[in-house]
Amino acid sequence: MKNIKNILWFSLRSYKIFYALLLSILFVLAILDIFIFNCPLGADLITFMSIITTVVFIFLIIEFCNEISKGQGRLLFITPIKAWEFLSAKYILHMVVQIIIVATISFIAFIGNVKLESEIFITGLSLLGSFTVMYIIICSFIIVYGSYISNDGIVVVLVVITSIILPSAAAWIIDKVLIFLPYIYLKIGSVEIDILFSIAAITLITALMVISTKLLKLKLDIN
Repeated sequence: MKNIKNILWFSLRSYKIFYALLLSILFVLAILDIFIFNCPLGADLITFMSIITTVVFIFLIIEFCNEISKGQGRLLFITPIKAWEFLSAKYILHMVVQIIIVATISFIAFIGNVKLESEIFITGLSLLGSFTVMYIIICSFIIVYGSYISNDGIVVVLVVITSIILPSAAAWIIDKVLIFLPYIYLKIGSVEIDILFSIAAITLITALMVISTKLLKLKLDIN
């Protein structure tokens, strides 16, 4: 647990200017939108939140690639850390930063008493969940392909193609398999969650995480 905290602190400290600038821009834009330009509906806040969370997602992917590279990564792994600790720290960092963004926008919407306050919060949760899953999947594929291919350009192309095709293909296969099983769902408000589909998806993501952790351990020669 101590190593995870150290990695989190290292990542935050290394890019503190970026995070501070990002939150400042987000806060100023939101305040201007509600209190200066007087947009009581709050629709622009959803746009701001979508753009900022996307920028953070891309930035953290690039940061992840740099930190497992031979140049910058070797310096990071001088300390005695384990592969799962490093990956856990990166996943937690992504979630924490995205949660702060969503919470900031939601809080501003609350104090600004905008009409789309609940929609903003729900959209934020949806973005948080989607980007978290995609972050784990993409980082895992970066490790998998990077373990066997030395050309970074080819790795990037393969990761992009796989990240686009695999989720849809996996969902299609799971749907075909679940046709033969009863439909079991959990209803939250007007939303129905397919429990068996969710379990299958979580199992696949977990398997991908385990594989990437083992490959990262071998690639960087860490425990």
